[in-house]
Amino acid sequence: MSHELAIAPIRYDGLDAERHQIELLLLGESLEGVARILGVTGHFVATGTYAKQVQALDVKVYVAEPKANCSSLSAAIEFAKQQQRLAGVAGVVLGPLIGWIIASASNNKAEMKALEDSLDNAINRLAGQNAELVPRLLSTLEKMAESLRPSVRAAVAPVGKSCARMMIGSHAVIDEATSQAARAVAADEVSEERSWTIRITELDWETSSAKIRFEDDGAEDGRFRAVITDPAIGVRDNPYVRALASQTPIKVRGKATLREGEIQTLYVSNTQSDLL
Repeated sequence: MSHELAIAPIRYDGLDAERHQIELLLLGESLEGVARILGVTGHFVATGTYAKQVQALDVKVYVAEPKANCSSLSAAIEFAKQQQRLAGVAGVVLGPLIGWIIASASNNKAEMKALEDSLDNAINRLAGQNAELVPRLLSTLEKMAESLRPSVRAAVAPVGKSCARMMIGSHAVIDEATSQAARAVAADEVSEERSWTIRITELDWETSSAKIRFEDDGAEDGRFRAVITDPAIGVRDNPYVRALASQTPIKVRGKATLREGEIQTLYVSNTQSDLL
């Protein structure tokens, strides 16, 4: 019997992973979640159906030898019952499907929209010449994405704790904002990355967290939590420290987690300028 292998890279970057390390308990939880995501998605690619039980999966997920760059390894998804329609297709369609499942679990509507064309192409390739199959495949994918939310929460366990971000496959890059939204009990939404003008009122250099006020026109009142993922926060006399000391607004770029439209946390990736 012939087999087809689809390779899905799994990579952890930043924090402990920069030293080629990652907390073992968090890694174990993450890999268990990733294995289920890949297995269920691979089964969907092979059969067009959703399998709830691991023993019912039509694919096997293996792991290759870890690589020395940061902390990374590759998962190999083996399609045991090769079908002609999968030839050359499996590896191409898995990436956008996994990316869309992660974006759905973290309620990242901007990313889901960005993946629309790739997702449509993947579904159409799976449907082949049968256009009537497309709506059923999309409906199955939505049901599958909802059921995989616990697996996504497990998969992103190290992000923000032992690594700053991770990648699953070719389309799913998970930063701390995405991981927090995926772990939220209540559904959070992740905003698009954009510019924000903020005033820093508190700064914890050790945890890279802050309390901020938004200074943009029409901004929400009150203080909000911020997490600064910009590596510059670790440099002495950085722009964030200067902004706090002078109580001068600073322009930054980042994503916010939203709950029912209200900002929960701003994740700052870099400064756009020094003090305003």
